[in-house]
Amino acid sequence: ELNQPLEALECFNKMINVKKYQRNTKLYFLKGMSHYKLNQQYEALECFNNVLKIDVNYSSAYFNKGNSLYK
Repeated sequence: ELNQPLEALECFNKMINVKKYQRNTKLYFLKGMSHYKLNQQYEALECFNNVLKIDVNYSSAYFNKGNSLYK
């Protein structure tokens, strides 16, 4: 079944523990989106900030960081 943000978070957390994925912006971004969907704004902000530490030009991370701050 699709649309399962808690299960998605479990997968993302496992992947982040693998060294070669620790700087993967897409992984942190999707983790942030899962937190956002669960109304976990502080956790989402942390993820979007991690994306921006890796890539300051990741525009979707800025957009969703703003949404999290607004919510």
